[in-house]
Amino acid sequence: MDLFTVVFGILVVLSLVLAGWWALRGLRERNGPPRLLQGPTAVGRVVASEPSISRGEDGTVLGTDYTETVEFTDGQGRTQRAKPTWQETTTTSRRGQSVTVHYDRDRPSTFIAPQVPGSFTTRGARTTFLIAGSFALATVVLVVVALVIR
Repeated sequence: MDLFTVVFGILVVLSLVLAGWWALRGLRERNGPPRLLQGPTAVGRVVASEPSISRGEDGTVLGTDYTETVEFTDGQGRTQRAKPTWQETTTTSRRGQSVTVHYDRDRPSTFIAPQVPGSFTTRGARTTFLIAGSFALATVVLVVVALVIR
């Protein structure tokens, strides 16, 4: 077996593992929020809102997103305080605001706090699937081309 075959084989395996990881992550993002929307709800409060500033190459501020920490009491009377498992892009701080929390009955620390009660958008899931699918397809095409050329 020559060096080209070994290196190419390793690259193909790594590419497929990475594409699989992206696809599983996308599935998790896509299936999580809709399932939680059907679970129990509670009124929570945004107790912290950490800004993350995006900057251009020249240092210009492009935008600010916020990562929230929410506190609520679950159906068992236990106080939960954590970052939502999935979070929509938030461009304004909701610190101090009351929010509707949708949580997993068996694991209340798994929850979402949608910006619009009863809905949730995951732009990232669609993008992830597109990237993973394209990457996997490109890998297969490269394998076929390499085999034909040899």
